[in-house]
Amino acid sequence: MEETSISAPPDFVALIEALAVYTGLSDMSVTGALGLVFEADPHTVRVFPHPGRAHWMLTEVEVAELFDWEQLPHEFLNQLNHAARLEHSWVASVGEDRRLVLHGAHPIAATSAAELEALMVEGIQRAEALATLWRSFMKTEGDENAVLATAAIEEASEVPVHFLRV
Repeated sequence: MEETSISAPPDFVALIEALAVYTGLSDMSVTGALGLVFEADPHTVRVFPHPGRAHWMLTEVEVAELFDWEQLPHEFLNQLNHAARLEHSWVASVGEDRRLVLHGAHPIAATSAAELEALMVEGIQRAEALATLWRSFMKTEGDENAVLATAAIEEASEVPVHFLRV
């Protein structure tokens, strides 16, 4: 049986190579790279080829670990994504590993190295704002006067760089 290797599409690899040069990491080897992982404690940014759309990439940023599955009111995510749907292309969801994540799909050909760097920074800023919003929501969750997610979403206007607008 012939062994096959898995590799990222050439346009994705070219974008990662351009990012390495743009950021001054031109000696970084991207040969055989399947994606890019960047640690911005406490957030992790992952950029990888879209598994279902040729010439697109996914950018994913971990926001927070959810220790108790029941602690996540799904209505919170629905309201949050609904409120943000016209503002940007980022979507908040819960991954299989029970982590709150932000993700967005972007066309590779329309993304330069500078734009990819900006996307990563934007993702980190939005993740930090969403983490603040999440912590705020968790504080109001036990309040009998709090309507699900409303207090936390309204409080987002007090966050300097918040999830809805950067």
